[in-house]
Amino acid sequence: MQTRTLGVSPDWVKFYEAQGENYTYKDADEAKPDPANSYYPYGGYNEYYYAGLDCSGYLGWVLYNTFETENGNDGYVGGSTGFAKRLSAKGWGEWTQDIKAPDGANGYTMKPGDIMSINGHVWISLGTCEDGSVVILHSTPSPSRSDQPGGGVQISAIGLDRDCDAYLLADRYMSEYYPDWYARYPVHLCDPEKYFTFEGENAGRFTWSTDTGLTDPDGLQDRMPEDVLALLFR
Repeated sequence: MQTRTLGVSPDWVKFYEAQGENYTYKDADEAKPDPANSYYPYGGYNEYYYAGLDCSGYLGWVLYNTFETENGNDGYVGGSTGFAKRLSAKGWGEWTQDIKAPDGANGYTMKPGDIMSINGHVWISLGTCEDGSVVILHSTPSPSRSDQPGGGVQISAIGLDRDCDAYLLADRYMSEYYPDWYARYPVHLCDPEKYFTFEGENAGRFTWSTDTGLTDPDGLQDRMPEDVLALLFR
């Protein structure tokens, strides 16, 4: 229900404020599952709605808050691996499995707004930097500064190292606009091989089309990540 609600849920804020950098979503003893004291989705989905959003929950919430004007309508959440493909089936754009990791020289880019499904995860692109690194938005477990597996919704970078353009941009915006989170979590650096590799017939990349009645008045699809971030946070 919370992914079919406009705005940020007070439950998510309350849960976040009750935690610290030692929060972990996993069982203390992974060999002994303890659903009552863990936030791991044992039922195959995130039943711990008050604890925040998983990756497909986050994308579904973003779409709901983009397209809908009142609470409780049909939502957009579904399995992460086929998320991008389902958007294409709605007639909103193009889906492809012809994908490779950008490297700044091979000519391949992720446009702002592109949604990528890999096996077990889905993320949204904010664009490709000149060096081939990609700024993304997603919800993912990431290590805290005390090396605990917590994390959640965040701006991250796909790149080879922390000197890449995407990481520097993500670090700048997370530290400036989300200082409390940043004090707990460093920016997550995502492995290009992992984030552009998948198996099966359902994963792939979705690109929005303005030929379907959707509009892009700011021309975001053709902008660089630094321009997109500046517009989002203006």
